[in-house]
Amino acid sequence: MIYIFFLLFILGTCLGSFISCVAYRYKLGISIIYPRSFCDNCSQTLQHWQLIPIIGFILQKGKCHFCKQKIPLSSTVIELAIGVIFIFNTIIIANTNLIFTSLLVVWLTLISLEDYYTLSVDSITLEYGGLILLIFRFHTVITNLKANFLIIILFIIILISCNLLNKFGTADTILIVFSFLLLGFYNTLVVILLSCILGIISYLIKRDFSASHPLFHI
Repeated sequence: MIYIFFLLFILGTCLGSFISCVAYRYKLGISIIYPRSFCDNCSQTLQHWQLIPIIGFILQKGKCHFCKQKIPLSSTVIELAIGVIFIFNTIIIANTNLIFTSLLVVWLTLISLEDYYTLSVDSITLEYGGLILLIFRFHTVITNLKANFLIIILFIIILISCNLLNKFGTADTILIVFSFLLLGFYNTLVVILLSCILGIISYLIKRDFSASHPLFHI
């Protein structure tokens, strides 16, 4: 079992590294394929050993091998977090839900990073990722619709109305609709509550947040 945990941790760290790269390149407006990974400070192309999740950071002692500039810790933290979450999922979640939950974590983390970097979300990430998860959980989606159809429809109407009145972002609306279908109504409310709490914590930590983006949009 230890070997399985180890392999899942490696997989999680690799996916964490990948989504960190995708989100950062989305911020820069460049392709996820080209150019190869490079140092943010000196623009030197990184060698393969520098790209190994977590280990690359440790081997470089937290500084670029070329220019000695400090490497942001965020990517390494994400790699570690996704790896630990993959192990945690294996311990507490049934096998039938393990792949779905892992994909959901990766998808939501990528969306969160894109939103954090740019206050926007790539439509391909949001829509195609959501559709893939819907197909993967087709039977659960049907069950959620049958169990909470009227409540979900009413809430979706409220969300769309808020979006049309510019009180709510389009990406937020689409993400919550996907959440209703994938997780059910009440689980989605819990997710929204946790997201609000994390958003407030993030705002309080990031004191230099632009005045043009207030905590509460009224």
